[in-house]
Amino acid sequence: MVIDKQKKSGGPIWAITFGDLMTQILCFFVLMLSFSTTNKESYHEASGSIKRALGVVEDIRQTPFQDTGPGLKIQTTQAFENLAEKLKGIVQDGDKTPAGIDIESSEDRLIMRFQDNFLFLPASAQLNDSSRKTLDKVLPILNDFMGDIVITGHTDNIPINTREFSNNWYLASARASTVANYFIKPESIPAGVSPNKISVSAFGETKPIASNDTEEGRAKNRRVEIVLLPEGSLDNLNSESIKNQKKTHLPPIFLN
Repeated sequence: MVIDKQKKSGGPIWAITFGDLMTQILCFFVLMLSFSTTNKESYHEASGSIKRALGVVEDIRQTPFQDTGPGLKIQTTQAFENLAEKLKGIVQDGDKTPAGIDIESSEDRLIMRFQDNFLFLPASAQLNDSSRKTLDKVLPILNDFMGDIVITGHTDNIPINTREFSNNWYLASARASTVANYFIKPESIPAGVSPNKISVSAFGETKPIASNDTEEGRAKNRRVEIVLLPEGSLDNLNSESIKNQKKTHLPPIFLN
């Protein structure tokens, strides 16, 4: 009789199946919610860990550039250092980087700096013949680079007023745009860089890297820089970065 009472005190058998079903449905909706709110940075970090665990070798095109911790900062820094060495090897004349070209890297960017007399005719935005050959060597690297490319134009503080350029801002804008257009529509290479990867900025004389009191310093300040940044960086740069510096939108400059 005691056994019979214990059996009668329990719930119906179907309630067990029903409870299991409700638990599975709850788990399903929890998973759906987690997928709909995936953290992009966590995803990159997790995918990078999986790749390393599986022995996948990452190159500059595969390196996760988002800043999600010290480990990825080290990866990004190393990637830019490797790319800088590769660019130096490409543009080298013998065993030295040609005068007028400077390449430097940091943890969040690579800058390839060209003095104006290396690229252009004096007081002009027209590329000289030797510069085209160098830009042709650089172009495949930019094609492979999976990040943001910003081309910036700079001048010294000596005013300019010609028929073509009424001030230094126009000269800096035209020179940066000329280099960008050459990469997009190169003369001797079939495939140019996608316009979606390139931005153009002009600073005139406002961002010197040397003193304008000497001719040597002014020569360094007259330059075009190719700045390589991690993908999406232009949306997250701080107040001292390129994002907050004045951008210019000029009509295309057609090369002869």
